[in-house]
Amino acid sequence: MTRQNRKTGTMTSFGMYQNAKKAGGIDMWQLKQLERLHEIEPDTVDVAIAELLNKEPKLREKLIVGAYIDGEINLGKAAELLGIHSVKLRRQLLSKGIPVRIGAETIEEIVAEGIAASGIRESSE
Repeated sequence: MTRQNRKTGTMTSFGMYQNAKKAGGIDMWQLKQLERLHEIEPDTVDVAIAELLNKEPKLREKLIVGAYIDGEINLGKAAELLGIHSVKLRRQLLSKGIPVRIGAETIEEIVAEGIAASGIRESSE
């Protein structure tokens, strides 16, 4: 399956959104209802999603990589969320054929990369 980066329009192959109805999957209406419930009861949905992502680390990784592909987070933030060094993540992405954006594009991305770098530095000490 391919996925389009919202900012750049680049198409990327990414198997995250395969047929959701296979093997008792979730229907799109359920996702829409979760989004609506989040507007009313954000804590309930946040806890449920956090529990799911803690239980399913591969899903968590796919969501983070998907957010990176869509340009919602930068490489530094993705690496921070995955708990790995950005160089390792860069290698993993390239090995999967996922384009790597080099350099920060906004002030927010520069700040996020600085925070990610300081977090990695602190955890290695």
